Amino acid sequence: MADQFLIDLKSSIQIQTKLVRLLSLTQNEARIYCAMYDSDSFTAGELSHATDIHRSRIYDNLRGLEAKKLIMQKSMDPFRFSVVSPKDSFTLIIDALKIEHRTRIQEIMTLGLKLELIYNRRTGSEMASDIRIIGLADSIHELNRLLESARERVWVSKHTSGGIVDWFVLKAHLNQLVQSGADVRFLTDRSVGAGYNTRILPAISLSYAIIDCVSITFFISNDTEKESQLMMSNNQEYLSFLEQVFLDNWDQGEVDSENK
Repeated sequence: MADQFLIDLKSSIQIQTKLVRLLSLTQNEARIYCAMYDSDSFTAGELSHATDIHRSRIYDNLRGLEAKKLIMQKSMDPFRFSVVSPKDSFTLIIDALKIEHRTRIQEIMTLGLKLELIYNRRTGSEMASDIRIIGLADSIHELNRLLESARERVWVSKHTSGGIVDWFVLKAHLNQLVQSGADVRFLTDRSVGAGYNTRILPAISLSYAIIDCVSITFFISNDTEKESQLMMSNNQEYLSFLEQVFLDNWDQGEVDSENK
């Protein structure tokens, strides 16, 4: 019995350590979470006794665990809490990490593009042959030209609050594309309407478009004039990456809409 107790204790400590490292739990949250596996439900007082954590701090930790979807309130009189099925709670955590990972990748790419532009201006280097930078004054003309030649698709990932190009200026071309059967999709944080295929996602952080086989990234260069820029590329590796990011977010938007 004593040997089994030591084995269980060692296992519990290892699990707590992994919870702290992998799920960013505090030490107290990890202790409370592990203790809750000993019974179907616990009151704050029972958890305080089981973990030797002062009762005044138990509630703060329970709120933290509840916010992370690891535990749930089971009753109110008295307040009792129980663990959520690890399969359910960990799936939610993994899904959230996937979204965060994609968002970070997009943000890092945007930052890299901005810094590359500044670096090339300072050093006098030329951009890669498959990348062109154009200013806002020429952007509407260039986008019109691309949309006139588009036949298959226009996919737009648009953060509207920090938008650079008003896509509704190009509404006539987009309507023609829709009527011709082209694949027109908007992944945005604001309703688009006008009959376009749309997914509303609040966490869109990168504004870009894929028009047939050209990718366009919208950003504001970090110079004194704060001039808006478009970066256009037919680099297939870059295009494929943006396409995959778009489709992953598009699928996630479909799941979100089904869950509402």
